[in-house]
Amino acid sequence: MRDTEINALLTAELDDIRAALDWAIAGDHAECGASELLAAIGVRWYFLGLQREGRDRLDRFATAFAGGDPALLVRAWCAWASIADDSGQSDQAYDRQLDAVAFGRASGQPAVLAGLKPKLAFAMLCHRDRCACARSG
Repeated sequence: MRDTEINALLTAELDDIRAALDWAIAGDHAECGASELLAAIGVRWYFLGLQREGRDRLDRFATAFAGGDPALLVRAWCAWASIADDSGQSDQAYDRQLDAVAFGRASGQPAVLAGLKPKLAFAMLCHRDRCACARSG
C-alpha cells in the first residue's frame, strides 16, 4: 500500500480509531490491541496533519500502559520523537529518543534495545547537525 492510500484509509477510519483508543486508555484495556494500533500508526498522525493530537495520544498511551510491552512503549516514544522532529522540535525529539533508550534499558530485553540503535543513532546525528548549524548561523 502507498502512503497516500494508508493515509486515506486512516482518515476514513479516524473517528473509529479515536473511539477505540479512548476506550482502551480510559478502561486500561491494553490487551484489546489498542497498544499495537497506536504504536503502528504513531508517525501517521504527522502525515495526517494531526501532530499535537498524535503526541498527546502517544503520551496518554505511554502513561496508561507503562507496565505493558516494552517494545510497543519504545515504539510509541520513538513515534512521538519522529512527530516532534518532523515538526521542527528537534530538542524535544532528542529528549524523547533518550527516554525511549532509558525505557528500553530498563526493560532488560536485548531485542528492544537492538531495535533502538538505528533510531537513536539517526536522532543523535540529526540533533548534532542542527545544533552545529544553529551555532554557525
